[in-house]
This record gives sequence, structure tokens and C-alpha cells, in this order.
Amino acid sequence: MSSRVAKGIGSLLLAAALITAFVEVARRGFRSIPRKPRVTGPRRGPGQAGTLPGQFSGRVVSVSDGDTISVLYNAGEVRVRLSGIDCPEKGQAYGTRAKLFTSQAAFGRNVTVQVADHDRYGRVVGEVILPDGMNLNHELLRAGLAWWYRQYSSDRELAGLEAQARAEHRGLWSDASPIPPWEYRKRRATAHSEVPGSEAVGRRDNFVYPLTSLIMNVPSSPVRGSTTVRCRDRLGGLLKHYSQAA
Repeated sequence: MSSRVAKGIGSLLLAAALITAFVEVARRGFRSIPRKPRVTGPRRGPGQAGTLPGQFSGRVVSVSDGDTISVLYNAGEVRVRLSGIDCPEKGQAYGTRAKLFTSQAAFGRNVTVQVADHDRYGRVVGEVILPDGMNLNHELLRAGLAWWYRQYSSDRELAGLEAQARAEHRGLWSDASPIPPWEYRKRRATAHSEVPGSEAVGRRDNFVYPLTSLIMNVPSSPVRGSTTVRCRDRLGGLLKHYSQAA
């Protein structure tokens, strides 16, 4: 390999590294930059959850989704998963409505949590009783905004509330064929586990191959004809040419 070719490759490698880094940062939207953690006070983790009484009361300080809330208790936030029901996920139909229902019913109010269990995420699992004495778990089912979580509950009252909402086509039951949230999560997990492969570019026995492959497989910018994409494509072609000439 001539010194001229070597110098050209060196310059291209430096330029390619800078452009690749820029493209990656832009694509990720600076998500990798550490953010200052939000201070919310002490949280009760798996080890602390077991110290809670069988029933406790506190103010609801956040609503993650229809069936998950955080309750302020003893200066700490306790995450509570409503037992026996499963609300639609955020990406599903009625997922937003289920969260809104729970927010309107419980957010900012003092509720009573009747602890039934603790899940593998350290959350308290139980029934949530609203200030007016209504059972939030039951009300979500009655409104057609939750499924009876039959895999983890044998409560026939919950089964009856779901059947009634289904018969009257309330909420999610107005759809012809609603997808259970556990099935939705399963499909999503399967889709995320499938990582598409990419076709290699260049010669595997040449030191230029790894960088050539990296550049050519950087996802394109959503803006067509951007300078970044044009530089990426040109560098990829030049590196491929040098690898074949080496």
C-alpha cells in the first residue's frame, strides 16, 4: 500500500469516526447523557415493602397507569399495583382512558390500601378503597376499563363485574375483539427481541471492514438529503474502494 493511500485512509478514518459519533448522538436524541435524578423522597423497595402493615392509608401522589399508583406513607412513596385486574397498556385502546379514570378517582386523595401481596418488582399488590368507600379495582372493571386478571385471581366477584361490563359493551368491550393486556405485552416483548441483521460491506480480511460496515449501517436521518447522510454514503463508498484496492 502506498503512503498516499495510507494517508488517505487515515484521514477518512478520522472523518468517519467523527461523523459516525455525530449521527449516533443525533439519532439517540442525547438520551445517553446522564440526567440529574428527580428527588421524590425515600421509596420503599422490595425489602421495605414487607414491613408495611396489612392495611395503610395515604395520599395518592402519582398515577403510572390505570392499575398502578404511588401512595405517600411515612414520608415515602409506596408503589401499589391494583390486585385482580389488568388495565390496558398505554399503547392500547382505552389505556389512556383507564389512567384518566384512576387519576380522577384517586389522585391527590387519601385512600386506604388493603395489602394482599407483594410482586417481584417490590410493589404492594392490593385493593384500593377510595374516600367515599368505593373499591377502585371494582370500579375500573365496572366501567369496562380493566380485565379480570384471571391468571392471578380466583375472585368470582371480579369475574362477575367483567362479565357484566362485557355484556353491556362498556369501555373496551365496545370493541369487536379487544386484546388482553397480557397478550399485548407478550407480543411487544417478542417484537423487541427480534433484532434485524444487516448485510456486511467490504472485505472481512481487511482492517477497513469493521468501520466500513459501521458507517454503512448507521440508520438514515429522517430528513432526506441531509448533509450527514450524504457524507456517510460518500465515506462508505470511498472506504469500500480503498479496501478493495489494498
